[in-house]
Amino acid sequence: MPTLHHPRTRHADAEVEAAVHGPKGIGGTWGFEVEPARTGVIVRQWARMGPDPSGLSAAIDANPDLEGRIIARRLSEWSENMTANLAGIRAQVAESASAT
Repeated sequence: MPTLHHPRTRHADAEVEAAVHGPKGIGGTWGFEVEPARTGVIVRQWARMGPDPSGLSAAIDANPDLEGRIIARRLSEWSENMTANLAGIRAQVAESASAT
């Protein structure tokens, strides 16, 4: 089971990055960036696969002829999850703003 290891904050809390560790090392890294804007802030979420093998690597090794489909599916899942994360952040900010 992958575990999230100690998030690292950089640049005065404008960036947060965390590596996901699996049995063979770092399977991926996730991050958020926050940038001031005229009417609030811009929040970006990003992700990077690797550098070490992950469950995705095992799936590709077992089905090399499906590599493109396997990667496309994983990227689609990441996109959906990132969209949900950012929507959740937006909702929490809106809720906080309306409470004040």
